[in-house]
Amino acid sequence: MGLKSQAGGNAEMMKSRILIVPIGSGMAMSALKDLSKADDLEIIVADSDPVTPGMNMGFPSFVVPSIEDEEFFPVLEEIIVREKIDLVIPCLDTFLIPFARRRADIERLGAKVMTSPTEALELSRDKWEMYTRLEGKVPQPKSSIDPSIIDELRYPIFIKPRDGSGSINAFKVENREEAEFYLSRISNPIIQEYLPGREYTVDCIADMNGRLLSASPRLRIRTKSGICTISKTVSNALLEEAAGKITEEIPVNGPFFFQAKEDESGLPKLTEINIRLAGTMALTTRAGVNIPLTAVRIFLGQKTPPIGRTKKGLYLARYWEEIYFSETQLESISSTALENAHA
Repeated sequence: MGLKSQAGGNAEMMKSRILIVPIGSGMAMSALKDLSKADDLEIIVADSDPVTPGMNMGFPSFVVPSIEDEEFFPVLEEIIVREKIDLVIPCLDTFLIPFARRRADIERLGAKVMTSPTEALELSRDKWEMYTRLEGKVPQPKSSIDPSIIDELRYPIFIKPRDGSGSINAFKVENREEAEFYLSRISNPIIQEYLPGREYTVDCIADMNGRLLSASPRLRIRTKSGICTISKTVSNALLEEAAGKITEEIPVNGPFFFQAKEDESGLPKLTEINIRLAGTMALTTRAGVNIPLTAVRIFLGQKTPPIGRTKKGLYLARYWEEIYFSETQLESISSTALENAHA
């Protein structure tokens, strides 16, 4: 961010240009809300689906190929150059590692990329490796990748994929017969003790040296398909301490969050780590710590104001909201976005 001279000797603040991709994800829309209020940022969005709401909200929008397409990065990099992008924010789990691996190429074009190192991202995707790295440092459920453990654990137990996300193929299992059924159908399963207590998410941010700047716990009161729909900010010293242990062991830069659930004694145990923005970080922003905006400042090398503590006892409840757009608007995005990118 700097100053740009204008005729007559006046100066105005130069805006940093932020590209959010794909804008169709929940975390992208949450980040869009938190970042679009900043006067010194200009938001540009991209997605492979021109109908997704974020592509039709008045921001400069670009249709790009699917990330599985070999043309994805060449097209995106043309947009970065043409639009003079300062920072790219990948906003979907499947985008993170490809962007981390492409980071040096994108930075040569003049744009930063909001990702942690590839090592950290790969570790967060492999839950078994993550548990192994943090064993003895952060409380975690008794776990195994050896199916024979089903004879040692007291039912109910919990079975989930080693590399899953969003509660997909994650099941509470009541008996051995059910365990055998799910183990035969889930690829690379982890078998765990079942945690019956309250569930938490802890929204965190670290600087470019991996130093923890903030950890803000919130209670997951209600979820749907792994997405929190009702949440409340809370105090929990054990969870805040766990955040510090995680950053000591895993090279994290910028935003991340982890989830934990209480065992029968009330001890919160780590269940997963996601090294990215979270959709429900909107609650943490409203409670006083704008993690998306702070992360932008960090990755752009800008000075960040001191981070305080979040207000406790603040609730978030989600609801549907509609937007409307015309066929003409949609055709304009679909037909001209790539042409503009190649202009």
